Amino acid sequence: MNEPGPGGGDMTPADGSMQPAQSYYLSSAQIITGEAKDTYNDFGQPERVNIQPLAAENVEACGRSLSVTLPSKSVVMLRLLPVPQL
Repeated sequence: MNEPGPGGGDMTPADGSMQPAQSYYLSSAQIITGEAKDTYNDFGQPERVNIQPLAAENVEACGRSLSVTLPSKSVVMLRLLPVPQL
């Protein structure tokens, strides 16, 4: 399912799986994106590419499973931390 994302691009789902026998939680999620794939920042011009928090509804993490909906023309940084063992 593709949805409009920041900058008007499509949102594409991406799925991944953690290999270690460890559960993780999402500590933070940030996205770097612009209007088009060749958008750039230039001195003396308004910022066109910037870092923003990735909306919580785009990320689902449960145990060793992770599902992220990513906008086109973006770079995403996810910070996963292990769930403390009791």
